[in-house]
Amino acid sequence: MDYDVQEQVLDLYRNPLNKGLLKNATLQYKIDNPLCGDQVELTVKLDENDTVVAVGWEGNGCSISQIGASLLTNYIKNKSREELKKITSDEVIQMTGLNLNPTRLRCLLLAFTALQKIFL
Repeated sequence: MDYDVQEQVLDLYRNPLNKGLLKNATLQYKIDNPLCGDQVELTVKLDENDTVVAVGWEGNGCSISQIGASLLTNYIKNKSREELKKITSDEVIQMTGLNLNPTRLRCLLLAFTALQKIFL
């Protein structure tokens, strides 16, 4: 792993984006990975045009699952319901700049899986 990428990942783990559940969420989904114990709960608030106006998350587990939740929640802000449905796992993977094995990819994509459950 590139040193700069590693530092960015560690900084994101120490200072997560959008951490905290929304009290007035329109949609909410909690998911866990039974293989490793990671958990993520995603909350999303949509406006009258079905656009994300706020997003939050809580969770625990490995740094990769927590980083995935941070990056994904930041990425989906101001996106419409239709745009959210088009997000792919490859987009989420590319956000990190990490080269992960299949087991770690499941960790990274935990919040993405929650997003899919909400919008698909």
